[in-house]
Amino acid sequence: MTSPTAWIASKAILDAPDGAYEERDSIPSAEALTFENGFYVKCAALFIDIRESSSLPDRHTRPVLGKLYRAYISECVAVLNSDPNCREVSIKGDCVNAILTRLSSRTSTPRFETTAKLNSLVMILNWQLERKGYTPSNAA
Repeated sequence: MTSPTAWIASKAILDAPDGAYEERDSIPSAEALTFENGFYVKCAALFIDIRESSSLPDRHTRPVLGKLYRAYISECVAVLNSDPNCREVSIKGDCVNAILTRLSSRTSTPRFETTAKLNSLVMILNWQLERKGYTPSNAA
């Protein structure tokens, strides 16, 4: 059951005027976020996961799956963390996602460099998997 305090807080949020949210060009620090404020933030989200991953257990043993997922996830996270615009990395199953600050269109090249690095990473990982006799990961 929801507490009365939570109900009061959600009512206050829903009753706030439409213009109560400040527009920002970058993601505010965690310390700047409270229950009383809100922001419209220019940012980008990036998602990469392994297509048809539910069929991988049919083709590989548990030790091979562990190696595949560990290599894929750790390398994706390393690439994302190397981007100075990356603010948060999250892992849900085989999906690695990131929130990046949204730069102006003139300076968006680093985001494209990160996606190109991730694409190259998948190609290299697939090459390494094939050399071991494993099925490629089909990340996208």
